[in-house]
Amino acid sequence: MANHDIGNTNRAIDAAAPDRPLTERWRQPLPERDASHAGPGPVVAGNRILVVWTREDGSDSSTRMLVTYDLFTGEPGWQVALSPDQGPFDSAYLTGGRLLLDDGNGSLSGFDPTDGTKQWNTTLSGLDKSKSEAGRPIPSDDRLYGIRYGDGTDGSSKDAILTALGKEGHVCSKTTATFDDFVSVTAAGHDRLYFGGSELHSYDLQADEFIWQRSGPTRAESLVVGSDRIFVGWTRSGDQSGAIGAYDPTDGSVLWERTGDETTRPYWPQTMSVGDETLLVGEQLGPDGFQIVARVAATGEQLWSVETSRTATPVIADDVVYVAQDDSEIGPSLGLYDLESGQEIARHSLPAIASDPVIASGHVLLIARDSEYGDFQLVGFR
Repeated sequence: MANHDIGNTNRAIDAAAPDRPLTERWRQPLPERDASHAGPGPVVAGNRILVVWTREDGSDSSTRMLVTYDLFTGEPGWQVALSPDQGPFDSAYLTGGRLLLDDGNGSLSGFDPTDGTKQWNTTLSGLDKSKSEAGRPIPSDDRLYGIRYGDGTDGSSKDAILTALGKEGHVCSKTTATFDDFVSVTAAGHDRLYFGGSELHSYDLQADEFIWQRSGPTRAESLVVGSDRIFVGWTRSGDQSGAIGAYDPTDGSVLWERTGDETTRPYWPQTMSVGDETLLVGEQLGPDGFQIVARVAATGEQLWSVETSRTATPVIADDVVYVAQDDSEIGPSLGLYDLESGQEIARHSLPAIASDPVIASGHVLLIARDSEYGDFQLVGFR
């Protein structure tokens, strides 16, 4: 059973890489889904694909379903209705033998991925829900960590409560903290949790306490955990260019930092993926441009770049980079690039782009759309 990528590496570390040349095997229409609530991308459990979808039935009602498809054929399997008072769901994870759904507002639910049976639901508590927000939860081994934060007593900082949940959704522990601002990105690795906002915070899972924090140049937009360091993409702010940096997980000290080149176009690092020795950064280049830049993970030195017309998260499997693109000249497609050189290996046309690729058990999956308001399709490659 595939596990959640807790370090946000966007690397298929627990799955066989797809064969080459890659071939589209099937396309399967998905149930109607509201354009504003397309839901999280597909999750793979064994030979089963799980997809959450939402249909708005009116101003005050909606239908939410958990539907399944066969990984090899795309044929529909079982489906179950989800509670209408939950969702729409922002994210879905598969970890510890359970499917976790997060509604983005502190309500977390656990499901049996074999039959869709709801096992538990927990709402993060400790702060007034009407005056607080919930950050993205972090699955880590046999625990799930959820964070809620609200205005602090001084009016400028944020009071936060980190809640550790067990496999059945029960509360194991709660830890309080104070942040300068809200949390925008999270990740886990090195027996620690990491929280990025205007500051970067580290929480030790063994000691159950926050152990260090460091200020950032702007606000953290992306955060990934490498084998021996943390990588953070800091968003552009006003006239200040974005920045990327590598930091020591033990104390947060700077290993290297790089800012945008004002003589060309200041970049805005929005997504990151990391392999053994290479860091991939998805950078905004002004209002319309976008590029994926490969850098040496140890130094930040640029290796190669590929321009696209869409904010995309590159996914790494072995030495191949998979990118869902929507280029004005070649149209929507799935592009494959050599990780070392950036050379294009292959390109596969798609009806439209609606999700970044998911790689599992030698398959590449993504959700595409016929048009801006058309039907969604689940597309399978192998």
